[in-house]
Amino acid sequence: FGRITKQGDSYLRHLLVIGARNVVRYPKARSRVGAGWIEALLERRRPMVVAVAVANKLARIVWAMMTTGEFYRSKLAA
Repeated sequence: FGRITKQGDSYLRHLLVIGARNVVRYPKARSRVGAGWIEALLERRRPMVVAVAVANKLARIVWAMMTTGEFYRSKLAA
């Protein structure tokens, strides 16, 4: 958990981690974005490791959206 590769743009990677850190830090943001998954990780891992895991997941979601051309649909809405 929590690893993100060093490939690609370091600035974009940095921005993803900053955004993920805010999602992990503030409960209001967590309630909208995979709260159960993040809470479960926070029980087992340090917050910064969880933030990198969230950034990794976000990068994968964004990549899938860009390659398929589809819009994001959360599992709750599906």
